Amino acid sequence: MKLTLLKISRYISLIVFVFSLSACGSNQNVEQVKTELTIPPGKILFISKTCSHCALVKQYISDNKVLAKTYFVERDITSDQEAYQIMPLVGQRCGFTESNLGVPLFWDGTKCYLGDENIINYFKTLP
Repeated sequence: MKLTLLKISRYISLIVFVFSLSACGSNQNVEQVKTELTIPPGKILFISKTCSHCALVKQYISDNKVLAKTYFVERDITSDQEAYQIMPLVGQRCGFTESNLGVPLFWDGTKCYLGDENIINYFKTLP
């Protein structure tokens, strides 16, 4: 009887060990996905619904039909978790730190324009 209980105990230990390994592998996959996050191609306007400077940029875009001149994707960092994670990557590419990065931020695929005045001035240069 003692031998059987010992075997069962070993099997249970082995099963627990295997499950703990699979759980560790799952955590690695989650971390790996996070580190593989990249800046998507194309132009992006990062905004926030509560940002008054963002509202000025959006009004300029509407009043001056900017979307007829260029295409970009608008991403709200307050409701779009991926945008919230991508924005610091864009900022790093442009030499910004998290302490001097904010919205509105326009990424044209190679360069950043931070703040309503810089973004509006960029849009004014479009043909």
